[in-house]
Amino acid sequence: MAYKVVTSFFDKEDNKRLYEVGQSYPRTGFEPSEERIKLLSTVDNDEKTIFIKEVKKKKSEPKKSGK
Repeated sequence: MAYKVVTSFFDKEDNKRLYEVGQSYPRTGFEPSEERIKLLSTVDNDEKTIFIKEVKKKKSEPKKSGK
């Protein structure tokens, strides 16, 4: 799944990498645990802040005929 950063944070499980608002999470080559995703996507963390939100893929609409 893909996530978008909504609150900047340093990821202590990814060499203290800075993720800024608007960036994708996780970066290519890094696989966070399900527990880590839960901590970052809910207020169940020390900061009581949501850091990432799931990006829902849009269903592609059928192309309109040019007739």
